[in-house]
Amino acid sequence: MSIETSAKAGHIVKTLFKKIAMALPGGSAEVKDAAANQKIDVSATTGEKPPQASSCQC
Repeated sequence: MSIETSAKAGHIVKTLFKKIAMALPGGSAEVKDAAANQKIDVSATTGEKPPQASSCQC
């Protein structure tokens, strides 16, 4: 299997990954679990202070 793509320009990159996924055993183009596509907000703060850094110089 081969496919010509351009990562720099972004041409046909998604198609390549879909073909690779389909070639894997049990591969499917559809996402079976909606939880796999959840967005996670990494900018949210919990209000807790971060742990104090150690003074180890190693």
